[in-house]
Amino acid sequence: MRTLKIARLWGVVMAMSVALVVVTGGSGALAGAAASTAGPINIVTYGDITGLPPTVEHQFQDGVVAAVDAFNASGGVQGRRIHLITCDTKSSATFAAACVANAKSEGVVAAIPSISLIDNVTTPLLENQGIPLLGSDPSTPQALFSKTSACFVPGPFVDYPALVNAMSKAGAKSLSATDALGVAGENVLEGGTGIEAKAVGATVHAWVTVSPIAALASIAAQATQAGEDGFMASYAGPGLDALISAALQAKPGLKLGGPAYIVQGGPSVDAPLVQIPGAKGMIISSYTALPTDGSVPAVRLFHKEINKVNATDDYSEVAFVTWVDGYGATQILKSMTGPINAKTITTALQRTTNLNLLGAVPNWSYKYDSLGLGCVVDPTEYSGVLTNANGVVALNHDKPTFTLPPSVIKYYKANQSGLQG
Repeated sequence: MRTLKIARLWGVVMAMSVALVVVTGGSGALAGAAASTAGPINIVTYGDITGLPPTVEHQFQDGVVAAVDAFNASGGVQGRRIHLITCDTKSSATFAAACVANAKSEGVVAAIPSISLIDNVTTPLLENQGIPLLGSDPSTPQALFSKTSACFVPGPFVDYPALVNAMSKAGAKSLSATDALGVAGENVLEGGTGIEAKAVGATVHAWVTVSPIAALASIAAQATQAGEDGFMASYAGPGLDALISAALQAKPGLKLGGPAYIVQGGPSVDAPLVQIPGAKGMIISSYTALPTDGSVPAVRLFHKEINKVNATDDYSEVAFVTWVDGYGATQILKSMTGPINAKTITTALQRTTNLNLLGAVPNWSYKYDSLGLGCVVDPTEYSGVLTNANGVVALNHDKPTFTLPPSVIKYYKANQSGLQG
């Protein structure tokens, strides 16, 4: 497999500081505060809200906020509410570290991450402080193999092999793909995807890394230079529209695919995308049910709760993914009867055998003790097709369409050490 690395995201990061912002459940800074046994439960959420795409990715945290707001409105647990702290990692390793480096001393007992491409920084820092992650959408191998994280959805390490599988079923056997932006250790992600491609008789000829400042027309031309019949695009925001358009101009009739959390950012993203000839039938892979699928109980509850936070997130896959993590986290907390601190929350995660996620993930449940591969808990996927400006139509509704094969799991396990960026 030939790998093209173009316009690398990582540069020299200047030293910066960041402030934690309290958004719900209390007021004032947490610096120096001790965890209380009777007051609010201090939990941090963080993600790349700014710094990567040209637009603010508010939906990255809105899902967590919606789930936490609903938890607090229902009375919390043991009379205690979540004191949620949001922090923008700004797509910067320095900002990401500042978001969580002092979490323990600030009284934080758990984290509910939103979407971050640099959780190779945040997850180890939280691990070292003994702070569990309640739901984690792992973007890097360092987070994927964390044994202190409870993952309710499996992340791109399942999503990318699922996408090549779906593209193959649609007739695309010669593929090119863009790397997730700035993901450390993406060689592991590429390798797992390549194994699945070979299993279904497909080949990924070129991997192209995209950055916000890249010349998208040039990237599209290079991604299709070997005469591929399919292109898998991972690039968020308005840049996705330009990239898809450039790819179709470079090779008309090209079959398109992409992870739903990238494609389905809401009407502001979908509306221009579906105007591009050929993009309307774009194949979507997703590690949760699609927020357009009202047959799934979790989707119905999500719509009810997210509209109280931001109605523009109603059909956002990203907001739904982070809502799933927030919903799962609050259900773990509601199950607790004794003291609530980092240690007891970790114990509760380990003792939970069937956390009902209302169909948000294909098996409808979660088991912490099945973490044979870090965060790849239940390696199954949903999928759909981009059809209109309101999002994606699910292919099989609440039934999974893909299961990660043992060969890919074996590869991931064998390559979890000595990761390369």
